[in-house]
Amino acid sequence: MTGVTARELTSKAQALLLASDQDRIAYIKSDHLIGYSEAQAVLAFVRDILTYPAKVRQPYLFVGGDSNNGKSMIAAQIRATFPGAYDAQQSIMTFPVIVTTLPAETKLGTLYCRLISEIGATYRANSSNVKLYDQLFHLLRLHRVKVIVIDEINNLLAGEISPRGLQVIYNVLREFGATLGISVVALGLSSAHAALCNDRQLANRFVPHGLPLWFDEARTRQFLRAYEKFLPLREASNLGERALSGRIARMSEFLLGEIVAVLEKAAVEAINSGAERIDEGVLDRITYISPSKRRNALQDLGRRG
Repeated sequence: MTGVTARELTSKAQALLLASDQDRIAYIKSDHLIGYSEAQAVLAFVRDILTYPAKVRQPYLFVGGDSNNGKSMIAAQIRATFPGAYDAQQSIMTFPVIVTTLPAETKLGTLYCRLISEIGATYRANSSNVKLYDQLFHLLRLHRVKVIVIDEINNLLAGEISPRGLQVIYNVLREFGATLGISVVALGLSSAHAALCNDRQLANRFVPHGLPLWFDEARTRQFLRAYEKFLPLREASNLGERALSGRIARMSEFLLGEIVAVLEKAAVEAINSGAERIDEGVLDRITYISPSKRRNALQDLGRRG
C-alpha cells in the first residue's frame, strides 16, 4: 500500500483513503454534488421562493443549456437541499419542493403521474387526465408544495404534439402559479425555452438562466479543485493545474457531465493501476470517447444500415 499524501478532502473521502479498492471505486462512481456559480444561483432562487411570502405572480425559472452540461446535476442538488419534512401537528408530510425528471416523449398524463409519485401518493393506471389533474392539484395544496422542478422539460414539449395539445400544457404550467401560487423551475435544452416562449404569458414569466460551456479556464480549474476533494486517492492529483485542467476540459468538449465522466474513469484507473493520482499517463490509458466521436460513430452505423 502506498503512503497517503495529506491534503484537503471531504470527510467521507478522507475516511475511505485506507479502505479497499472496491469501496473506494464504489464511492467514486456515486454522485457528488459540487457547488458552482450557476448551480448556486438556481439554489438561491428556490431558497428565496421558500423564504418569502407568495406573490400574485410567482416567478418561474428556465435553466437551459447543451445536453450533458449539468442540468440534471442541478436538479439533483435541489432535491438533496430541500427535502420533505413531517408536520407532527397535522400528521402529514410537507414537500416545499418536488423534483421530477421526464422520460422521452412524455405526455401530459405522465407529468401528472410523476408529480403525484414524488409526493408519495398512488394513482389509478387507467385514470383520465382530468382525474389525474384534480388529484395532483389536491395533493399539491395538501402537502404545501411551493416549487415544482421539472428536469428534461424538452421531453414534454417535443414530438408530434398538436397546437391544441401544446396549449393545454402551457395552461397547466401557468395554473401551477396562478391557481396554487407555485413557482416552476424548468430545466432543458434551449429549444424547450423557445417552445415555452410561444406562449406569451409563459415567455414573460420564465426567466432564462443559461449554463455556458466550460471554456473559462479559471472557472474550470475551480470546479476541478473542488471535485478532487471528493476523490479518495492516496496521492494529490492537483487537478486545478493549468495543463491538466486544460486537457480534461478539451477531452470532455467543455461539457460538465463529460468532465465528470472523464474524472470518474481516470480516478478508477488511478486506483486499479496503483498510480493513486490522476495525471497525463492515467488520462492516456482510460477508455473514453468524446461526444462528437460518439455522434460520428452512430452516423456511420446509420449509413451502413
